[in-house]
Amino acid sequence: MLNAAVKSYSTFVSKVTDNTVSTIRLSNDVIFSTLDAWKPALQQAKDISRHISNTGVNTTRTFEQDSRQLAANVKDVAANSNVNTSTTTTTNSTNL
Repeated sequence: MLNAAVKSYSTFVSKVTDNTVSTIRLSNDVIFSTLDAWKPALQQAKDISRHISNTGVNTTRTFEQDSRQLAANVKDVAANSNVNTSTTTTTNSTNL
């Protein structure tokens, strides 16, 4: 009778252990397949983020170049305005 109880308990523990191992393997398979399924979406998000960042950098670079060009044009106009003003003043002084 004792041997039957020990054998029955041993079989029970063995079956529970087998079921636990099978459940863990199944869980791992589900987790890793889900991660594999997300890889393309994550790669696409990474690529889109890189593109958005590059767009921002290019926009900033263009803005910087345009600002420099505008500043140079304003400086040229101011310099030409000063030359015209001094020429006009000299001409008016000479005509008096």
